[in-house]
Amino acid sequence: MSEALIDSGKDAASASKLQDLTAEKEALEQSIPELQAQIARIQAKETMTPEDLSNRDNLSKQLQDYRIRLAQINQQNKALAPTPSAGASAGFLRDILSDGSGYSFHRFQIFAWTIVLGVIFISSVYNGLTMPEFSATLLGLMGISSGTYIGFKFPEQR
Repeated sequence: MSEALIDSGKDAASASKLQDLTAEKEALEQSIPELQAQIARIQAKETMTPEDLSNRDNLSKQLQDYRIRLAQINQQNKALAPTPSAGASAGFLRDILSDGSGYSFHRFQIFAWTIVLGVIFISSVYNGLTMPEFSATLLGLMGISSGTYIGFKFPEQR
């Protein structure tokens, strides 16, 4: 449950950032042609005053800054956009034991605990027709293991 909340928080933050970048990209794409038109009007004058030259230089610098920022936004959009194969399965075990950056020890640890306790549960029910009684130590270890798993799910501070 905690994992799903943390992952949904990551997804919401990513979607929000993508939306902000898209809005900024649209604003830049509208501003760049306007700046180019202003520079062209200044250059079209037969005689340019020192004020016109200064204005043209400032507009050229602003145009260059906008183009650089637009390139940065496009790069960030590529990084944030979901990949087409994001929903594709790579096999049951690989899907369970790996996250976006490959195999994870904390995923293996929670998987192993689930298998061990599942085997204990099934053997107790099959052999004695009773619910198993897990010791406090075993439950404590399972809690610590689950806590580390959830701890690794929190997003890193940047």
